[in-house]
Amino acid sequence: STKVPTALSAFVEVLGDIYHVSRLSHVGSMLLTKLLTDFGVSILLALLPVILTKAYGASTATAGLVFSFLGIVGGVVNGLLIRPITRRFKATTIMQTSVAGLSLLYFTMGYTTRVWHFALLLAPMYLCGALVATMSTTVLTLLAPPESLGTVLALEMAFQPLL
Repeated sequence: STKVPTALSAFVEVLGDIYHVSRLSHVGSMLLTKLLTDFGVSILLALLPVILTKAYGASTATAGLVFSFLGIVGGVVNGLLIRPITRRFKATTIMQTSVAGLSLLYFTMGYTTRVWHFALLLAPMYLCGALVATMSTTVLTLLAPPESLGTVLALEMAFQPLL
């Protein structure tokens, strides 16, 4: 007789897989880094219209321009900068620099007084966030043992909806 898994038993099995993967050398800390950086970017993007209009008194047209600027920055970063940077520097250097950069940029953001100051910070912030996202996937792929690679990448991709 074949036992049909229930939702609860499947959930327990998934939790066991998550626990096992998080205990692998450096995989847990890399997943935590990914979660924290993605969460910060998600909160910023969700609150960006509110920040622009309430904190800076920007009109909706100005907020739209900032979003357009962010779209252009995203195209330039993803299309032109990610590949040369990832080829030139080691993954650990990129991750450490990008996380430090994000931390410094979030701190600096609190001291901006004009919309254009804020918008200028978004460009390096986007670059740092894109590098963290790219390199975390690369590093996790290299760190995970073959039998756990699917679980590790599934967990890593589960953070993507945060963005």
